[in-house]
Amino acid sequence: MFESVVMIIFKFVGVRYLTLVSTTLLVAILCSIAPLRAEPFNAHDPLLIWADAVFEDKYYRSAPLTAHGRANITVVDYFGNEPIFERKGRNLWKNGQEIPTAGKGSTWVYDSVHRIASGTGCCEYTHDFLIYAEAPPRMLPSGNLASVRTHRGLHLGMTIPEAAAALGIPISTIHRTGKMYESLEFFKRDPKRTGGFIGAVYFKKGRAVGIDIGMADS
Repeated sequence: MFESVVMIIFKFVGVRYLTLVSTTLLVAILCSIAPLRAEPFNAHDPLLIWADAVFEDKYYRSAPLTAHGRANITVVDYFGNEPIFERKGRNLWKNGQEIPTAGKGSTWVYDSVHRIASGTGCCEYTHDFLIYAEAPPRMLPSGNLASVRTHRGLHLGMTIPEAAAALGIPISTIHRTGKMYESLEFFKRDPKRTGGFIGAVYFKKGRAVGIDIGMADS
């Protein structure tokens, strides 16, 4: 590959203007750039292991409910400017890093100042997420995620009553998932589709530590 590049340069610049020294330097530069190309993920990749661990965290997905076990709501909530089903597969963050997690993979950004991860994932269902998470083993696209809110005002750090009020559901629908952990899980049937709008707010000691909103097929 490198030899081909050199030959192209020879063609346009001319052999007499390229000395042996300059050619050697050119090849050396190309060799130094080559390792910067992204390598394929494998099952032991630390970044993939980190992403899977975030999705499986005990307070984020400790006891997920089926659509039938969630509180029925009358509103649709979403991150960004439009519901996830209107984006037609586009990720929440355009500059996100793709990671081949289970299903069709996921796309991530990370706020290292506030220790927040966010992105779009698939599949048990296609969903956008915002969650407190430890730093990834490699740098991800970054941004300030501390001020991110959903259309109806869900955000990390809010209380259970605040989240219930934003969604218009009773606090009694709270689901205890552990000694310090609870979740507010909800569903709205979509008459135009086989599934509907689905989501959850996860709490630790009464404060939101994760938000998950998406579309379920059933």
